[in-house]
Amino acid sequence: MNLDHPHIILSTTSTQKERFNNKRNLSGYQCFCSMYWTDFSSSLTTEQKQTLLIEKGVHDAVQYERDDDDSVFSDSDFAPSITLGDVSALASMHWRGLSLPCRDAWKTRARTTINNLPILGRLPTMPRRINNRTILDSLNQELSQFIKRVQSGVKRKPRTRDSQVSFYYVYEKITVHSQTFRSFNITPLLIGIIFGTGFDHLFEREILYKSNKVVVIYISTMKRANELLTIEGVSAFRSDSLNSNCYFTAASKVSLKLENEAPVVGYLLETVGEGEGDELAKVALENGRIVHMPMPRFNDQHHWEFDSPFLYQHQWYYITHYWPIRLKINLSGMISLLFNRIQLENITNRLIPMRN
Repeated sequence: MNLDHPHIILSTTSTQKERFNNKRNLSGYQCFCSMYWTDFSSSLTTEQKQTLLIEKGVHDAVQYERDDDDSVFSDSDFAPSITLGDVSALASMHWRGLSLPCRDAWKTRARTTINNLPILGRLPTMPRRINNRTILDSLNQELSQFIKRVQSGVKRKPRTRDSQVSFYYVYEKITVHSQTFRSFNITPLLIGIIFGTGFDHLFEREILYKSNKVVVIYISTMKRANELLTIEGVSAFRSDSLNSNCYFTAASKVSLKLENEAPVVGYLLETVGEGEGDELAKVALENGRIVHMPMPRFNDQHHWEFDSPFLYQHQWYYITHYWPIRLKINLSGMISLLFNRIQLENITNRLIPMRN
């Protein structure tokens, strides 16, 4: 294909690569680069590619030189590999040298031809044979699978007591340690049912990060986590024990220290206090105490901010570490959850200490 003639650019039919590509928001430059890569790969010999790379300054001719002592080797043994970055550099140079009518032709081709192609393997509209009952059955099946997957993480102990595996939650690199990690597929319909259209079931402070591709959510308390993931009376974050008067659930974890005492672990059960600015968290400590502590905040510098030390019932407590319930949703269809599991008595909600 002639990359430099407006009439040919606009009249050429779409290629197989363009038809099978599932992106329909390409710019003129992206459309050009895709065609440039195809022509470069299929139309030029290895020697022509190397010559072009040297002429344009992408490769250095010295890289292709060899000593007489190396005559036993072929030229290909010394030639540097041609990378996607090399071809992208050539495409960028070529694009900058195009006339304005040529650039406009590529932009028009992208807008009127490529971006209007149907996406192969994807339904453009709802099939007539699908009725509301079928959709409801499908949704209920998805909800059931979602609840089972989360509940299995709540009920079962993590596979490793101190896992060193790490995951990125945009601003933070989190090591799992004794937390429970779950990751699985989730559909847009299920995201909308649980988190709301545009994630409007969440408070603004719970959305740590939001883009067109990923949303990161931090939940502070056990009660809020169960409210959010309760669907038609069943919480994905709760698993009742059939043989005892207790249940397993998820909660944020905190490490507190009193003066002259060893640190103690606690779990945030619910919020107490009137206004959002005055909000406190009710924390159940593993030593049996209950304390009310100021709610941790994630500041603009992407660090946790604590009101520490804080005073409760005439004792000063220092917050040394905090692990919220973390959810990361890739809008392409994947959710990951990282949380601490706890065990509570059914009636009293008293914390039953256990080892993860």
